[in-house]
Amino acid sequence: MDTYYSIINSNVRATFLLCEAAFNQKARFIFPSTGLIYGNQTGPFKEDMLPDPKDFYSLSKLMCEQIIKFFSTNYQLKATIFRIGILYGPSQSNSMFIPSLVKALVDKKEFAMTKGEQKRDFIYIRDFVSLIERVIVDENVCGLFNIGSKKSVKLIEVAEIAEKLTQSFGLIKPGAIQYRPNESMEYFLDTTKAEKLLNWHATTNILEGLKKTIEYYKNSKKESL
Repeated sequence: MDTYYSIINSNVRATFLLCEAAFNQKARFIFPSTGLIYGNQTGPFKEDMLPDPKDFYSLSKLMCEQIIKFFSTNYQLKATIFRIGILYGPSQSNSMFIPSLVKALVDKKEFAMTKGEQKRDFIYIRDFVSLIERVIVDENVCGLFNIGSKKSVKLIEVAEIAEKLTQSFGLIKPGAIQYRPNESMEYFLDTTKAEKLLNWHATTNILEGLKKTIEYYKNSKKESL
């Protein structure tokens, strides 16, 4: 439970302090939440769906959202909350699925995974950064928005695309890992609100994003030699 306590303590406490600082400085608060808040519901997830977090991380994000909404309602804090799909791209921690997959295949090592039937909404980091750049300069952007790619893809399909791009065949081991308890099998965000009100949509599909991510890891490997 120590890890869970750390997640709750770090996220919730930090969010309260940041809200307080934003209020004191009369600044707008932009918060990166997560689509995991919707839990195991059927996608595509819409902003008006009731949250149903299934782990302490998504629970902590929901608690953070509630703190932000409290400040917004009672102290007129201007705030923007983004419920984001699964970010990926160059320089990401190897603990996440795509970077650990890419690193293993580039290094020609076996990659153990579940059967990979889970659908995930992956969003390339540059697409999200472009949104932040746009929102920062528009102080009138407030509210809650889903941020995703408009498409969900199975993990096994992501693995197969990476396999072809790296020409590392036979290294993926589907079914070597069991699904987690309460595993979300359909993680897909409806981004209609962001498209209409923010004039934004993701432009990088999973094939293009994987190409860029793989190229980054290949170049990093060369530089480290």
